[in-house]
Amino acid sequence: MFAQVNDNGDQLNDVVETADKIPEFPGGIYEYQNQFVKAFRYEKFEGKGKLRTTVIFILEKDGSITDVKALGGSQLLNDESIRAVKKIKTKWIPAEINGEKVRFRLRFPFSTEIDGTNHIPITL
Repeated sequence: MFAQVNDNGDQLNDVVETADKIPEFPGGIYEYQNQFVKAFRYEKFEGKGKLRTTVIFILEKDGSITDVKALGGSQLLNDESIRAVKKIKTKWIPAEINGEKVRFRLRFPFSTEIDGTNHIPITL
């Protein structure tokens, strides 16, 4: 039996969701959210209403991100959320268990209220 591996040669099943030291974004989570909002193209959306998605990605041992996915009811929101996450080039400080860096699965719920003229991002 062969294990699946990613482009870095790491096994895909060695991803954790809890760790002794959780991953950190340089400048903190609010800086990450700020960069996400700046990268997000709100002008692509029309109409009115609230849209929600959850962006999921793997934070690698070197602080880079891979395997970005979004799960929500709007494919346009999912696609734009994935694009915005991939546009952020700042590396994270990786998670650790017993002093060793580990691959970590991150989940970020995101919603935005579209009112026809202004698009107001709300991160949950």
